[in-house]
Amino acid sequence: MSSNSRQSDLWNLSIVHTRSEEYTLGSIDIPSECVFGAETQRALQNFPISSHPPPLGLIQNFLHFKRASALAHERIGQLKPKERELIEASIDEFQRRLPQELPLLFPIGMYQSGGGHSLNMNSNEVIAHFARKGVRAGEESHSELSSYSSPLPGTTSSSIRRFRASSKDVA
Repeated sequence: MSSNSRQSDLWNLSIVHTRSEEYTLGSIDIPSECVFGAETQRALQNFPISSHPPPLGLIQNFLHFKRASALAHERIGQLKPKERELIEASIDEFQRRLPQELPLLFPIGMYQSGGGHSLNMNSNEVIAHFARKGVRAGEESHSELSSYSSPLPGTTSSSIRRFRASSKDVA
């Protein structure tokens, strides 16, 4: 398997059906079936480094960290209780879909992360997607939560440093 075959297989999932997303570097087409966003798609196209997904334990523990961050933001008044509940429900939905839908949710390769930017943005994009779409059946939340403006850990480097310090036993 070549280093970018996982990304190529993912892209071929939906070659006919894509959605276009705008972000800081312009617009990019993303397979319609995928839940991640523009930053993740750009990373897949520009950095086909690894076909090895991060261990599920790493992703799940990072999501626990995101949940704790949302709770902390609520406690210091930077997040309304309803917003925190929406983030938690989005994280629950993300975890419910793992590992069956891993390529649609989290295609970033284990070694692609480097300082953690791709890992952090992929997580934020999926959480924000579920928050915007509503995670309960038939619900449209119309949340303003985005992968950039979310009250999830602000900077990638601080997120990764804090996460690594709190989860040394993740394989």
